[in-house]
Amino acid sequence: RFGKFTKLLFDENEENGVHIVGSMIETFLLEKSRVNFQTIGERNYHIFYQLISGVDEKRKEKLGLEGGCRSFWYTSQSGCDTVEGIPDKDRFDEFMSSLTLAGFSDSDIDGILNITAAILHMSNVKFTLDNKEICHIDESTKAS
Repeated sequence: RFGKFTKLLFDENEENGVHIVGSMIETFLLEKSRVNFQTIGERNYHIFYQLISGVDEKRKEKLGLEGGCRSFWYTSQSGCDTVEGIPDKDRFDEFMSSLTLAGFSDSDIDGILNITAAILHMSNVKFTLDNKEICHIDESTKAS
């Protein structure tokens, strides 16, 4: 129910290379409901917008993100896909640099991006109940 965010501060110099110079730990509430519902004017998790804004065109096409934020229920329902003062592309570049600096392999990074994109695509799946209260994928669900 609660998460921990650890921010690592790095320094780099020719003599010692890259090394940790500090850290901060912050406890926060994991809002699972935030993934599938936002009120008007509120954004979902920032990584969704950063991914859509930050990936290059080739990867965007591979991940099926070329339609942008408005193509996915999780990032379009509130009508707020940008926030003044939050540069999503720059934050995505920082995220990618952090993953590399932390030692994630290219394969691991691809997996993280694929899963994040898959969550966005799952937001477009609609379900209906039949008369026996069995859930089915709605016929109107568009394959993305």
